[in-house]
Amino acid sequence: MTALYELNGIFLEIDGMDIDDETKLDTLDAIDWEHDFSEKIENCIKIIRNKKARVEAYKAERNRLKKLKSSEEKAIEEIKKRISEAMILTKHDKVETTLFKVGFRKSTAVVVDEEKLSKEYQIATYEPDKKTLKELLKAGKEIEGAVLEERKNLTIR
Repeated sequence: MTALYELNGIFLEIDGMDIDDETKLDTLDAIDWEHDFSEKIENCIKIIRNKKARVEAYKAERNRLKKLKSSEEKAIEEIKKRISEAMILTKHDKVETTLFKVGFRKSTAVVVDEEKLSKEYQIATYEPDKKTLKELLKAGKEIEGAVLEERKNLTIR
């Protein structure tokens, strides 16, 4: 079976010949180019569908693993909380076992009330409002750094 790029090459070669359009079409018909091209496109679409199915399976597996990871992290935090509560209750700052040393250490953390915090201590992130930009550009407004670009998107039904 001929590869898609080879079919493109055949088409371009025949299209570039110095002959009339009817002869070009007859030449393409004689080598059954249209059938081969259609079959190749169909096979490419089958590959796309298979790959999309695998992508969806990967997403589902990623989500499943993400949930498992979250569950395990919560379990770890719960166990650590129980150990901490037990040590506080029994007034232990340190516990040494044959395998582990457990104890408390002091640390500091910044606790923030974002509504009260001055803007000078906040990091702002910006992203383009593409919906508004599209509406304005369609209405004829010129905006530096933004243009409407016409594209062709392949649809498969």
